Amino acid sequence: MTVSGDDGAMNGYSVPDPEKCRLARAWCAARYEARVGAGAFPLRIGEPAPALERQIPAECYLWITAWNPPLAARSAERNRQADQRLVAWLREAGRAYVPASASDDEGRWHEPGWLVLDLARDQADALARAFSQGGILYWRHAQPVRLRLMWPAPPGVSRLSGLAGVEWVG
Repeated sequence: MTVSGDDGAMNGYSVPDPEKCRLARAWCAARYEARVGAGAFPLRIGEPAPALERQIPAECYLWITAWNPPLAARSAERNRQADQRLVAWLREAGRAYVPASASDDEGRWHEPGWLVLDLARDQADALARAFSQGGILYWRHAQPVRLRLMWPAPPGVSRLSGLAGVEWVG
């Protein structure tokens, strides 16, 4: 998978173990949705999404964004350009997708994204890495939504509560 621009394998950025856990908790608490027609369908990590799946049936689902906060590190314009590259990749690959978004648990920080249908899990992981994403949502039809983090699990993570819906890809 080739992607141009400043994207690529987390750009060599290393995330310290305590930050991985903080980010995992924040992403688990975040608000996600996909928009199909006039409807907005919320997605919750650890819960199935039957209403959305009735609207757009697929074998599996990927929620992804190309945006990377904070804006101090990457401008809104660079984020828009990364999003355009992601959309171009989805079109070139012939993938079905619908608009999606995420915000923090209080509805503040807003990130546009895409819900992609029927992309294999290894391809979803590769796409996340190509667009420097620390995490994506991925699940199979009728299964709970899962947060897939692109880092190895920190030591002792199995003892941490509230992260049952998280998969540490490494």
